[in-house]
Amino acid sequence: MADWKAPCWNLFAEPGGPGACLLTWCFPCITYGMNVSKLGDAPGDANVFCGGKFAAACCMYCCITGLGCGCIVHIPVRQYIRKKYGIKEPEYGIIQDLLMTWCCACCAIIQEYNEIGSREGGGAIMKDLATAKDAATTEVKAAANKQ
Repeated sequence: MADWKAPCWNLFAEPGGPGACLLTWCFPCITYGMNVSKLGDAPGDANVFCGGKFAAACCMYCCITGLGCGCIVHIPVRQYIRKKYGIKEPEYGIIQDLLMTWCCACCAIIQEYNEIGSREGGGAIMKDLATAKDAATTEVKAAANKQ
């Protein structure tokens, strides 16, 4: 089992760099949505809500975080990333994930963004934002057509 490529406190780590840090600090739901969309359709046992869907994940995270409990949807994503990339479990298990996603959510989201980017290629924040915009447009149009 490996460690995360960058520790959670290294907010300017590549591939995201300062751009990912700034975006996540101002709009954590956007970076969270990009992370979830990059994971694709996670298997059902992963409990990744809105897997593969940027707009849905972004909105859900924003709403649930507004209620003060974003960790409910963030913990399964963090656990899935750890499982997918063979990252070792934290020493204190789910308690550590709970504290990380509740108290240091932006740091955790940036760490996850950088991990996915370094493993899957990418991490260029402006390119990822353009892709996210296109994905959101497609998702909203598809939802509108269903009605």
